[in-house]
Amino acid sequence: MPNHRFLLIKGLSHNFWANAHQTAEMLLAAELTGRIPVVHWGTECQHNGVVYNSAFDMYFEPISAYSMDDVSRPDYTYDPPTWRYDNLTIDDAGRFSRSYRNAGQIMDSVANVVVSDISIPVKHFLPWITTDHAEYGMSPDQIYRYLFRKYLHLKPDIGREIQELYASRLNNAEPVMAVHLPGDLAVDIYPQILQFHKLNNLATMKMPNLPRRYGKIRRTDRFLVDETTHLHEIVRLLPANQIGDPYRLFHPEIRHMLGKNAISKIFLSTDREEIVEQFAQLYGPMLVYNGYERIPKNDARNGEPSETHLNARRKGLDAVKDAYLAARCDFFVGYGGSHLSLAVSRLKDWPETNLKLMYWMLPKYYNFSYEMIKTGRYAPEEFDGKYRLFMKRAANLLHRVKRAFQ
Repeated sequence: MPNHRFLLIKGLSHNFWANAHQTAEMLLAAELTGRIPVVHWGTECQHNGVVYNSAFDMYFEPISAYSMDDVSRPDYTYDPPTWRYDNLTIDDAGRFSRSYRNAGQIMDSVANVVVSDISIPVKHFLPWITTDHAEYGMSPDQIYRYLFRKYLHLKPDIGREIQELYASRLNNAEPVMAVHLPGDLAVDIYPQILQFHKLNNLATMKMPNLPRRYGKIRRTDRFLVDETTHLHEIVRLLPANQIGDPYRLFHPEIRHMLGKNAISKIFLSTDREEIVEQFAQLYGPMLVYNGYERIPKNDARNGEPSETHLNARRKGLDAVKDAYLAARCDFFVGYGGSHLSLAVSRLKDWPETNLKLMYWMLPKYYNFSYEMIKTGRYAPEEFDGKYRLFMKRAANLLHRVKRAFQ
Protein backbone atom coordinates (compact mmCIF):
# COMPACT_ATOMS: atom_id res chain seq x y z
CA MET A 1 0.00 0.00 0.00
CA PRO A 2 1.40 3.49 -0.83
CA ASN A 3 2.66 5.59 2.05
CA HIS A 4 0.99 8.85 1.03
CA ARG A 5 -1.51 10.31 3.51
CA PHE A 6 -4.02 12.90 2.29
CA LEU A 7 -7.05 14.68 3.67
CA LEU A 8 -9.46 15.58 0.85
CA ILE A 9 -11.53 18.62 1.84
CA LYS A 10 -14.72 18.75 -0.22
CA GLY A 11 -17.18 21.61 -0.37
CA LEU A 12 -20.37 20.70 1.48
CA SER A 13 -22.70 23.65 1.03
CA HIS A 14 -24.04 26.32 -1.31
CA ASN A 15 -23.01 28.80 1.40
CA PHE A 16 -19.57 30.21 0.56
CA TRP A 17 -18.43 30.95 4.11
CA ALA A 18 -19.86 27.68 5.45
CA ASN A 19 -17.43 25.95 3.09
CA ALA A 20 -14.63 28.23 4.24
CA HIS A 21 -15.26 27.36 7.90
CA GLN A 22 -15.43 23.65 7.14
CA THR A 23 -12.17 23.94 5.18
CA ALA A 24 -10.46 25.66 8.12
CA GLU A 25 -11.65 22.90 10.47
CA MET A 26 -10.27 20.19 8.22
CA LEU A 27 -7.00 22.05 7.73
CA LEU A 28 -6.58 21.85 11.50
CA ALA A 29 -7.26 18.11 11.30
CA ALA A 30 -4.65 17.80 8.55
CA GLU A 31 -2.10 19.60 10.72
CA LEU A 32 -2.80 17.36 13.71
CA THR A 33 -2.62 14.13 11.69
CA GLY A 34 0.30 15.10 9.46
CA ARG A 35 -1.80 14.61 6.33
CA ILE A 36 -1.44 16.59 3.10
CA PRO A 37 -4.56 18.76 2.62
CA VAL A 38 -6.23 18.79 -0.81
CA VAL A 39 -9.08 21.31 -1.08
CA HIS A 40 -11.69 20.64 -3.75
CA TRP A 41 -14.94 22.58 -3.77
CA GLY A 42 -16.74 20.74 -6.56
CA THR A 43 -20.21 20.98 -8.03
CA GLU A 44 -21.74 20.64 -4.56
CA CYS A 45 -20.55 24.21 -4.01
CA GLN A 46 -22.83 26.84 -5.54
CA HIS A 47 -19.87 29.09 -6.29
CA ASN A 48 -18.23 26.61 -8.63
CA GLY A 49 -18.66 26.49 -12.41
CA VAL A 50 -18.48 23.91 -15.13
CA VAL A 51 -15.20 25.29 -16.50
CA TYR A 52 -13.36 25.06 -13.17
CA ASN A 53 -12.04 22.07 -11.27
CA SER A 54 -12.29 23.56 -7.78
CA ALA A 55 -14.18 26.65 -6.68
CA PHE A 56 -11.71 27.22 -3.83
CA ASP A 57 -8.94 27.97 -6.35
CA MET A 58 -11.13 30.63 -7.96
CA TYR A 59 -10.89 32.82 -4.85
CA PHE A 60 -7.89 31.71 -2.76
CA GLU A 61 -4.32 30.66 -3.36
CA PRO A 62 -3.83 26.85 -3.34
CA ILE A 63 -3.26 25.24 0.05
CA SER A 64 -0.92 22.55 -1.29
CA ALA A 65 0.67 21.45 -4.55
CA TYR A 66 -1.68 18.47 -4.85
CA SER A 67 -5.05 18.19 -6.59
CA MET A 68 -7.96 15.78 -7.01
CA ASP A 69 -5.96 13.84 -9.61
CA ASP A 70 -3.29 13.04 -7.00
CA VAL A 71 -5.77 11.45 -4.57
CA SER A 72 -7.77 9.49 -7.19
CA ARG A 73 -5.81 6.25 -7.50
CA PRO A 74 -7.07 2.65 -7.58
CA ASP A 75 -4.32 1.52 -5.19
CA TYR A 76 -5.33 4.02 -2.47
CA THR A 77 -7.58 3.20 0.47
CA TYR A 78 -10.32 5.63 1.50
CA ASP A 79 -12.12 6.54 4.68
CA PRO A 80 -15.11 6.42 4.96
CA PRO A 81 -15.26 3.36 2.68
CA THR A 82 -18.26 4.67 0.73
CA TRP A 83 -15.75 6.82 -1.12
CA ARG A 84 -13.60 5.32 -3.90
CA TYR A 85 -11.12 6.67 -6.39
CA ASP A 86 -13.82 6.78 -9.09
CA ASN A 87 -16.58 8.63 -7.15
CA LEU A 88 -14.67 11.43 -5.38
CA THR A 89 -16.14 14.08 -7.66
CA ILE A 90 -19.74 12.97 -7.09
CA ASP A 91 -21.68 15.49 -5.02
CA ASP A 92 -23.03 13.24 -2.27
CA ALA A 93 -21.50 9.80 -2.58
CA GLY A 94 -20.70 9.75 1.13
CA ARG A 95 -24.12 10.80 2.42
CA PHE A 96 -24.79 7.43 4.09
CA SER A 97 -21.61 7.66 6.18
CA ARG A 98 -22.23 11.09 7.71
CA SER A 99 -24.36 9.97 10.64
CA TYR A 100 -21.43 8.29 12.38
CA ARG A 101 -18.53 10.53 11.37
CA ASN A 102 -16.64 12.23 14.19
CA ALA A 103 -13.27 13.80 14.96
CA GLY A 104 -11.87 10.58 16.42
CA GLN A 105 -12.40 8.68 13.16
CA ILE A 106 -10.50 11.31 11.21
CA MET A 107 -7.67 11.37 13.73
CA ASP A 108 -7.33 7.56 13.96
CA SER A 109 -7.79 6.61 10.32
CA VAL A 110 -4.99 4.69 8.59
CA ALA A 111 -6.39 5.09 5.06
CA ASN A 112 -4.38 6.79 2.37
CA VAL A 113 -7.13 9.34 1.81
CA VAL A 114 -9.53 10.59 4.45
CA VAL A 115 -12.46 12.34 2.78
CA SER A 116 -13.96 15.26 4.65
CA ASP A 117 -17.70 14.87 4.08
CA ILE A 118 -18.97 16.58 7.23
CA SER A 119 -18.30 19.76 9.19
CA ILE A 120 -16.70 19.21 12.60
CA PRO A 121 -16.16 22.39 14.71
CA VAL A 122 -12.60 22.95 15.89
CA LYS A 123 -13.63 22.52 19.54
CA HIS A 124 -13.92 18.76 18.89
CA PHE A 125 -10.23 18.63 17.94
CA LEU A 126 -8.99 20.35 21.12
CA PRO A 127 -8.02 17.07 22.89
CA TRP A 128 -5.48 16.37 20.12
CA ILE A 129 -3.80 19.79 20.23
CA THR A 130 -0.55 19.35 22.15
CA THR A 131 2.07 21.83 23.28
CA ASP A 132 4.04 21.49 20.04
CA HIS A 133 1.18 22.92 17.96
CA ALA A 134 0.74 26.65 17.35
CA GLU A 135 -2.94 26.39 18.34
CA TYR A 136 -2.17 25.09 21.82
CA GLY A 137 -3.93 27.14 24.50
CA MET A 138 -6.13 29.02 22.03
CA SER A 139 -9.90 29.29 22.30
CA PRO A 140 -11.99 27.97 19.37
CA ASP A 141 -12.50 31.51 18.01
CA GLN A 142 -8.77 32.20 18.24
CA ILE A 143 -8.07 28.95 16.38
CA TYR A 144 -10.44 29.92 13.57
CA ARG A 145 -8.74 33.31 13.32
CA TYR A 146 -5.32 31.68 13.25
CA LEU A 147 -6.38 29.23 10.51
CA PHE A 148 -8.05 31.95 8.40
CA ARG A 149 -4.94 34.10 8.66
CA LYS A 150 -2.59 31.21 7.85
CA TYR A 151 -4.43 29.58 4.96
CA LEU A 152 -6.99 31.92 3.34
CA HIS A 153 -4.96 34.12 0.99
CA LEU A 154 -7.02 35.90 -1.64
CA LYS A 155 -6.16 35.79 -5.29
CA PRO A 156 -4.20 38.99 -6.12
CA ASP A 157 -6.87 40.35 -8.48
CA ILE A 158 -9.60 39.92 -5.86
CA GLY A 159 -7.44 41.52 -3.20
CA ARG A 160 -6.81 44.52 -5.45
CA GLU A 161 -10.52 44.88 -6.20
CA ILE A 162 -11.37 44.90 -2.49
CA GLN A 163 -8.66 47.49 -1.86
CA GLU A 164 -10.04 49.70 -4.63
CA LEU A 165 -13.59 49.37 -3.31
CA TYR A 166 -12.50 50.33 0.19
CA ALA A 167 -10.47 53.28 -1.07
CA SER A 168 -13.32 54.61 -3.23
CA ARG A 169 -16.14 54.21 -0.72
CA LEU A 170 -14.80 54.08 2.82
CA ASN A 171 -11.19 55.25 2.92
CA ASN A 172 -11.97 58.82 3.94
CA ALA A 173 -14.59 57.79 6.49
CA GLU A 174 -13.50 57.22 10.09
CA PRO A 175 -14.70 55.33 11.96
CA VAL A 176 -16.91 52.95 9.96
CA MET A 177 -19.40 50.36 11.25
CA ALA A 178 -20.26 47.26 9.21
CA VAL A 179 -23.60 45.45 9.55
CA HIS A 180 -24.50 42.06 8.09
CA LEU A 181 -28.12 40.91 7.91
CA PRO A 182 -28.66 37.71 5.87
CA GLY A 183 -31.82 37.51 3.80
CA ASP A 184 -32.87 34.10 5.11
CA LEU A 185 -33.67 35.57 8.53
CA ALA A 186 -37.10 36.64 7.28
CA VAL A 187 -37.86 33.76 4.90
CA ASP A 188 -36.33 30.82 6.74
CA ILE A 189 -34.58 31.13 10.12
CA TYR A 190 -36.86 33.47 12.06
CA PRO A 191 -40.18 31.82 11.03
CA GLN A 192 -38.76 28.43 12.03
CA ILE A 193 -37.83 29.79 15.46
CA LEU A 194 -41.33 31.18 15.97
CA GLN A 195 -42.89 27.92 14.79
CA PHE A 196 -40.72 25.97 17.22
CA HIS A 197 -41.95 28.31 19.92
CA LYS A 198 -45.59 27.60 19.10
CA LEU A 199 -45.13 23.83 18.87
CA ASN A 200 -43.56 23.73 22.32
CA ASN A 201 -46.29 25.95 23.81
CA LEU A 202 -43.83 27.86 25.96
CA ALA A 203 -45.30 29.86 28.81
CA THR A 204 -43.26 32.90 27.82
CA MET A 205 -44.81 33.18 24.34
CA LYS A 206 -45.93 36.78 23.71
CA MET A 207 -49.03 37.49 21.63
CA PRO A 208 -49.29 40.34 19.07
CA ASN A 209 -51.63 42.45 21.25
CA LEU A 210 -49.14 42.80 24.10
CA PRO A 211 -47.41 46.17 24.77
CA ARG A 212 -44.72 47.39 22.39
CA ARG A 213 -42.02 47.03 25.04
CA TYR A 214 -41.80 43.36 24.05
CA GLY A 215 -40.46 44.49 20.69
CA LYS A 216 -37.29 45.80 22.28
CA ILE A 217 -34.05 43.94 22.80
CA ARG A 218 -34.11 42.52 26.32
CA ARG A 219 -31.17 41.23 28.27
CA THR A 220 -31.02 37.65 29.48
CA ASP A 221 -30.75 38.88 33.07
CA ARG A 222 -30.83 42.11 35.05
CA PHE A 223 -27.92 41.50 37.42
CA LEU A 224 -25.11 44.04 37.65
CA VAL A 225 -25.76 45.39 34.15
CA ASP A 226 -23.91 48.62 33.55
CA GLU A 227 -22.39 50.41 30.57
CA THR A 228 -19.01 48.69 30.95
CA THR A 229 -20.67 45.28 30.89
CA HIS A 230 -22.72 46.24 27.84
CA LEU A 231 -19.63 47.35 25.91
CA HIS A 232 -17.55 44.26 26.62
CA GLU A 233 -20.15 41.61 25.79
CA ILE A 234 -19.56 40.27 22.30
CA VAL A 235 -22.87 38.36 22.23
CA ARG A 236 -26.41 39.68 22.37
CA LEU A 237 -29.28 37.22 22.86
CA LEU A 238 -32.57 38.35 21.34
CA PRO A 239 -35.78 36.77 22.67
CA ALA A 240 -37.20 34.38 20.09
CA ASN A 241 -40.79 35.28 20.90
CA GLN A 242 -40.84 38.60 19.06
CA ILE A 243 -43.63 39.47 16.66
CA GLY A 244 -43.08 41.39 13.44
CA ASP A 245 -40.04 42.37 11.41
CA PRO A 246 -37.00 40.47 12.75
CA TYR A 247 -34.52 42.90 11.20
CA ARG A 248 -35.76 45.80 13.31
CA LEU A 249 -34.56 43.99 16.42
CA PHE A 250 -31.00 44.81 15.36
CA HIS A 251 -31.48 48.55 15.24
CA PRO A 252 -31.36 49.23 19.02
CA GLU A 253 -27.88 47.70 19.08
CA ILE A 254 -26.85 49.63 15.98
CA ARG A 255 -28.13 52.90 17.47
CA HIS A 256 -26.38 52.12 20.74
CA MET A 257 -23.03 51.80 18.95
CA LEU A 258 -23.72 54.91 16.88
CA GLY A 259 -24.43 56.85 20.07
CA LYS A 260 -21.22 55.75 21.80
CA ASN A 261 -18.88 56.23 18.84
CA ALA A 262 -18.41 59.00 16.29
CA ILE A 263 -19.27 56.68 13.40
CA SER A 264 -19.39 58.42 10.01
CA LYS A 265 -20.46 55.57 7.70
CA ILE A 266 -22.39 52.29 7.88
CA PHE A 267 -21.33 49.56 5.45
CA LEU A 268 -24.29 47.23 4.94
CA SER A 269 -23.93 43.63 3.77
CA THR A 270 -27.19 41.92 2.82
CA ASP A 271 -28.73 40.00 -0.07
CA ARG A 272 -32.25 41.50 0.16
CA GLU A 273 -33.38 44.78 -1.38
CA GLU A 274 -35.93 45.51 1.36
CA ILE A 275 -33.17 45.63 3.99
CA VAL A 276 -31.22 48.15 1.89
CA GLU A 277 -34.38 50.28 1.60
CA GLN A 278 -35.00 50.06 5.34
CA PHE A 279 -31.45 51.15 6.19
CA ALA A 280 -31.58 53.96 3.62
CA GLN A 281 -34.68 55.36 5.30
CA LEU A 282 -33.19 55.10 8.80
CA TYR A 283 -29.58 56.17 8.22
CA GLY A 284 -29.68 58.19 4.99
CA PRO A 285 -26.31 59.38 3.63
CA MET A 286 -24.39 57.36 6.21
CA LEU A 287 -25.24 54.16 4.31
CA VAL A 288 -22.73 52.46 1.97
CA TYR A 289 -23.20 49.08 0.25
CA ASN A 290 -21.93 47.10 -2.71
CA GLY A 291 -24.00 47.40 -5.87
CA TYR A 292 -24.65 43.77 -6.75
CA GLU A 293 -27.96 42.12 -7.62
CA ARG A 294 -30.12 41.36 -4.58
CA ILE A 295 -33.31 39.41 -3.96
CA PRO A 296 -36.22 41.79 -4.72
CA LYS A 297 -38.65 42.93 -2.09
CA ASN A 298 -41.44 40.43 -1.26
CA ASP A 299 -39.58 37.68 -3.12
CA ALA A 300 -39.36 34.50 -1.03
CA ARG A 301 -36.29 33.14 -2.84
CA ASN A 302 -33.49 32.10 -0.53
CA GLY A 303 -30.21 31.91 -2.36
CA GLU A 304 -31.04 29.27 -4.97
CA PRO A 305 -28.11 27.77 -6.90
CA SER A 306 -26.94 29.79 -9.88
CA GLU A 307 -27.70 28.65 -13.39
CA THR A 308 -24.32 29.43 -14.98
CA HIS A 309 -20.73 29.36 -13.86
CA LEU A 310 -20.48 33.12 -14.44
CA ASN A 311 -23.35 33.80 -12.02
CA ALA A 312 -21.78 31.37 -9.56
CA ARG A 313 -18.46 33.16 -9.75
CA ARG A 314 -20.13 36.55 -9.26
CA LYS A 315 -22.09 35.44 -6.20
CA GLY A 316 -18.95 34.00 -4.67
CA LEU A 317 -17.13 37.29 -5.27
CA ASP A 318 -20.01 39.19 -3.66
CA ALA A 319 -19.69 37.08 -0.50
CA VAL A 320 -15.91 37.49 -0.43
CA LYS A 321 -15.95 41.26 -1.00
CA ASP A 322 -18.66 41.88 1.61
CA ALA A 323 -16.82 39.89 4.28
CA TYR A 324 -13.39 41.39 3.68
CA LEU A 325 -14.73 44.94 3.41
CA ALA A 326 -16.68 44.48 6.66
CA ALA A 327 -13.52 43.15 8.34
CA ARG A 328 -11.69 46.34 7.38
CA CYS A 329 -14.25 48.45 9.25
CA ASP A 330 -13.85 49.61 12.84
CA PHE A 331 -17.09 48.18 14.29
CA PHE A 332 -19.29 45.25 13.35
CA VAL A 333 -22.81 44.08 14.16
CA GLY A 334 -23.96 40.78 12.64
CA TYR A 335 -26.17 37.75 13.09
CA GLY A 336 -24.18 35.07 14.93
CA GLY A 337 -25.96 32.26 13.07
CA SER A 338 -24.64 33.52 9.73
CA HIS A 339 -21.41 32.07 8.39
CA LEU A 340 -20.57 35.39 6.74
CA SER A 341 -20.98 37.24 10.06
CA LEU A 342 -18.81 34.64 11.77
CA ALA A 343 -16.22 34.99 9.01
CA VAL A 344 -16.08 38.76 9.54
CA SER A 345 -15.56 38.19 13.27
CA ARG A 346 -12.66 35.82 12.48
CA LEU A 347 -10.88 37.62 9.65
CA LYS A 348 -9.15 39.87 12.17
CA ASP A 349 -8.66 40.30 15.92
CA TRP A 350 -11.47 42.64 16.94
CA PRO A 351 -11.49 44.68 20.14
CA GLU A 352 -14.30 43.16 22.16
CA THR A 353 -16.02 46.53 22.48
CA ASN A 354 -16.27 46.81 18.67
CA LEU A 355 -17.82 43.44 17.80
CA LYS A 356 -21.43 42.36 18.46
CA LEU A 357 -23.00 39.11 17.31
CA MET A 358 -26.75 38.75 17.72
CA TYR A 359 -28.51 35.43 18.40
CA TRP A 360 -32.15 34.44 18.81
CA MET A 361 -32.73 32.09 21.70
CA LEU A 362 -35.73 30.57 23.43
CA PRO A 363 -36.12 32.29 26.82
CA LYS A 364 -35.78 29.08 28.81
CA TYR A 365 -32.36 28.52 27.18
CA TYR A 366 -30.93 32.00 27.75
CA ASN A 367 -28.61 31.15 30.62
CA PHE A 368 -27.48 27.92 29.02
CA SER A 369 -26.65 29.90 25.89
CA TYR A 370 -24.34 32.21 27.80
CA GLU A 371 -22.49 29.15 29.08
CA MET A 372 -22.16 27.67 25.58
CA ILE A 373 -21.09 30.88 23.87
CA LYS A 374 -18.56 31.64 26.64
CA THR A 375 -18.88 35.41 26.80
CA GLY A 376 -17.11 35.45 30.12
CA ARG A 377 -20.17 36.94 31.81
CA TYR A 378 -20.91 34.69 34.76
CA ALA A 379 -18.56 31.73 34.92
CA PRO A 380 -20.83 28.71 35.61
CA GLU A 381 -18.18 27.10 37.82
CA GLU A 382 -18.11 30.07 40.21
CA PHE A 383 -20.59 30.52 43.05
CA ASP A 384 -21.92 33.83 41.71
CA GLY A 385 -22.63 32.29 38.32
CA LYS A 386 -24.28 29.19 39.79
CA TYR A 387 -26.46 31.31 42.07
CA ARG A 388 -27.72 33.50 39.23
CA LEU A 389 -28.41 30.52 36.98
CA PHE A 390 -30.32 28.82 39.81
CA MET A 391 -32.41 31.92 40.52
CA LYS A 392 -33.28 32.37 36.84
CA ARG A 393 -34.36 28.74 36.47
CA ALA A 394 -36.37 28.92 39.70
CA ALA A 395 -38.17 32.05 38.49
CA ASN A 396 -39.06 30.37 35.20
CA LEU A 397 -40.36 27.29 37.03
CA LEU A 398 -42.47 29.40 39.39
CA HIS A 399 -43.93 31.29 36.43
CA ARG A 400 -44.96 28.04 34.72
CA VAL A 401 -46.53 26.71 37.93
CA LYS A 402 -48.57 29.87 38.37
CA ARG A 403 -49.85 29.66 34.81
CA ALA A 404 -50.78 26.01 35.27
CA PHE A 405 -53.17 26.90 38.10
CA GLN A 406 -54.74 29.94 36.41
